[in-house]
Amino acid sequence: MINVESIKTENDKIYISIKLKPFCNRNFRNNVTCDTADIENILKEKRISYGECLQETHLSNRREKTCSGIWVFKKPQTQKKSNRNRRSKKNQKNLDKVVEDVIIDSVEQPLEE
Repeated sequence: MINVESIKTENDKIYISIKLKPFCNRNFRNNVTCDTADIENILKEKRISYGECLQETHLSNRREKTCSGIWVFKKPQTQKKSNRNRRSKKNQKNLDKVVEDVIIDSVEQPLEE
């Protein structure tokens, strides 16, 4: 019953045009309403990412004037890729202690016999 006429993306906005079939007593069609939550579900089904809603309407098929409407959503801002995925250079750890030069002064003592 909810027909998506078009989904357009311009600049940083997403425009969605929706049209409902009008109510008819002869065919016993049900009363249908459409809100922003229904439009968000349609966008999720089509795997379209969206931001906050800038323009919304409430549709009902009881009158011809309220059978069509347009919703406008902000495009989500893409995050810049960080360098976190790159491997950082590991600091080299010295496992052994640094060898130092040692000078031994020997003091000669007379040998006792």
